[in-house]
Amino acid sequence: MATATHITPITRALAEGVPTVEVVKYAWKQGNAAGVKPETAADEFRAIFDRDGAITPDAILTRATPDDAPLHNLFEWSDSEAATAYREQQARYLLRTLVVIYRKQDGTLAPPTRFTIKLRRDVDDPALDAATDEALEPRVYLPVSKIMGEADLRRRYVRQAWRDLLALRERYRDVSELSRVFAAMDEVQADIERIVAAS
Repeated sequence: MATATHITPITRALAEGVPTVEVVKYAWKQGNAAGVKPETAADEFRAIFDRDGAITPDAILTRATPDDAPLHNLFEWSDSEAATAYREQQARYLLRTLVVIYRKQDGTLAPPTRFTIKLRRDVDDPALDAATDEALEPRVYLPVSKIMGEADLRRRYVRQAWRDLLALRERYRDVSELSRVFAAMDEVQADIERIVAAS
């Protein structure tokens, strides 16, 4: 298993064929996490993914339970102070705040990107569900590199993002200041729908 403590090449084989990128570093979005290096968290998350094929808050807790586990001190273990549900919330927070910075092929650094993404099931696309159900058990997060590297997962992610944008457009349709944003969405809607419908 490649470790996150040095620059690691990651190939993202997208439908269009995105070239190899390299991880420059990992970081926490907001400050640090009780002195745990983000590279350590990335190594732990990747080990869970390598073992289970997905990352869940419960799997993080299980791995962090031993007193000498690298992530142990990030959780409140006193049952009088915190129940399992609270610790799971802490694990979800970690999943949301770990970011990775890639070096693009042109040598520039990409903006920080979340290390994991939570994909939702798509009841409107049974074929896509059949292709990705195994990876999308409830409350499962996947590394961005996996999502971007597998066409079915990437299509699901694009479709999820597009639906989120459409929901925002519906919610704010009466805000005239956003009309140009919505017009731009209308211009690309056919392209996006073609991408998510591609087999």
